[in-house]
Amino acid sequence: MKHIIACVLDNHIVLPQSMLPQLKSVSGKDAVNQLLSDEEVLLMTLIIKGDTYEKIAEQMYISKRSVDNYLRRIYEKLGVQTRAQAIEKFVQSSQYQS
Repeated sequence: MKHIIACVLDNHIVLPQSMLPQLKSVSGKDAVNQLLSDEEVLLMTLIIKGDTYEKIAEQMYISKRSVDNYLRRIYEKLGVQTRAQAIEKFVQSSQYQS
Protein backbone atom coordinates (compact mmCIF):
# COMPACT_ATOMS: atom_id res chain seq x y z
CA MET A 1 0.00 0.00 0.00
CA LYS A 2 2.87 2.37 0.85
CA HIS A 3 4.39 1.71 -2.57
CA ILE A 4 1.14 2.59 -4.35
CA ILE A 5 0.82 5.84 -2.40
CA ALA A 6 4.44 6.73 -3.17
CA CYS A 7 3.84 6.08 -6.88
CA VAL A 8 0.75 8.27 -6.94
CA LEU A 9 2.58 11.05 -5.11
CA ASP A 10 5.36 10.84 -7.76
CA ASN A 11 2.72 11.34 -10.51
CA HIS A 12 2.81 7.72 -11.63
CA ILE A 13 -0.30 5.87 -12.73
CA VAL A 14 -1.13 2.70 -10.88
CA LEU A 15 -3.23 0.17 -12.80
CA PRO A 16 -4.09 -3.48 -12.29
CA GLN A 17 -1.80 -5.74 -14.32
CA SER A 18 -4.88 -7.28 -15.95
CA MET A 19 -5.45 -3.99 -17.83
CA LEU A 20 -2.06 -4.10 -19.56
CA PRO A 21 -3.24 -6.14 -22.60
CA GLN A 22 -6.09 -3.68 -23.15
CA LEU A 23 -3.68 -0.75 -23.17
CA LYS A 24 -1.41 -2.50 -25.66
CA SER A 25 -4.26 -3.04 -28.09
CA VAL A 26 -4.61 0.61 -29.13
CA SER A 27 -6.55 0.94 -32.37
CA GLY A 28 -4.73 1.60 -35.64
CA LYS A 29 -6.18 5.10 -35.90
CA ASP A 30 -4.90 6.07 -32.47
CA ALA A 31 -1.48 4.60 -33.25
CA VAL A 32 -1.19 6.69 -36.43
CA ASN A 33 -2.27 9.82 -34.56
CA GLN A 34 0.46 9.29 -31.99
CA LEU A 35 3.15 8.36 -34.49
CA LEU A 36 3.17 10.90 -37.28
CA SER A 37 4.56 14.41 -36.87
CA ASP A 38 2.88 17.43 -38.46
CA GLU A 39 5.43 17.39 -41.30
CA GLU A 40 4.78 13.71 -41.96
CA VAL A 41 1.03 14.30 -42.01
CA LEU A 42 1.54 17.12 -44.53
CA LEU A 43 3.76 14.93 -46.70
CA MET A 44 1.23 12.09 -46.73
CA THR A 45 -1.58 14.53 -47.56
CA LEU A 46 0.41 15.87 -50.52
CA ILE A 47 1.13 12.34 -51.74
CA ILE A 48 -2.56 11.49 -51.61
CA LYS A 49 -3.29 14.61 -53.67
CA GLY A 50 -0.96 13.20 -56.31
CA ASP A 51 1.89 15.69 -55.98
CA THR A 52 5.29 14.61 -57.28
CA TYR A 53 8.32 14.38 -55.01
CA GLU A 54 9.67 17.54 -56.63
CA LYS A 55 6.48 19.46 -55.93
CA ILE A 56 6.33 18.14 -52.35
CA ALA A 57 9.96 19.17 -51.79
CA GLU A 58 9.21 22.69 -53.05
CA GLN A 59 6.09 23.08 -50.90
CA MET A 60 7.82 21.81 -47.76
CA TYR A 61 11.11 23.65 -48.47
CA ILE A 62 13.13 20.42 -48.34
CA SER A 63 15.13 18.37 -50.84
CA LYS A 64 13.78 15.39 -52.78
CA ARG A 65 16.14 13.22 -50.75
CA SER A 66 14.47 14.51 -47.56
CA VAL A 67 11.10 13.50 -49.01
CA ASP A 68 12.49 9.97 -49.41
CA ASN A 69 13.81 10.02 -45.84
CA TYR A 70 10.46 11.21 -44.49
CA LEU A 71 8.70 8.44 -46.39
CA ARG A 72 11.09 5.81 -45.08
CA ARG A 73 10.41 6.95 -41.51
CA ILE A 74 6.65 7.01 -42.14
CA TYR A 75 6.76 3.44 -43.47
CA GLU A 76 8.63 2.33 -40.35
CA LYS A 77 6.24 4.13 -38.01
CA LEU A 78 3.17 2.72 -39.73
CA GLY A 79 4.65 -0.75 -40.03
CA VAL A 80 4.20 -0.90 -43.80
CA GLN A 81 6.47 -1.62 -46.75
CA THR A 82 4.79 0.04 -49.69
CA ARG A 83 3.44 3.44 -50.60
CA ALA A 84 -0.02 1.97 -51.18
CA GLN A 85 -0.07 0.41 -47.70
CA ALA A 86 1.05 3.70 -46.14
CA ILE A 87 -1.67 5.62 -47.99
CA GLU A 88 -4.33 3.11 -46.96
CA LYS A 89 -3.33 3.21 -43.30
CA PHE A 90 -3.07 7.01 -43.32
CA VAL A 91 -6.47 7.50 -44.99
CA GLN A 92 -8.07 5.26 -42.37
CA SER A 93 -6.60 7.40 -39.59
CA SER A 94 -8.34 10.41 -38.14
CA GLN A 95 -5.37 12.62 -39.13
CA TYR A 96 -6.36 12.52 -42.79
CA GLN A 97 -8.59 15.42 -43.78
CA SER A 98 -9.79 15.24 -47.36
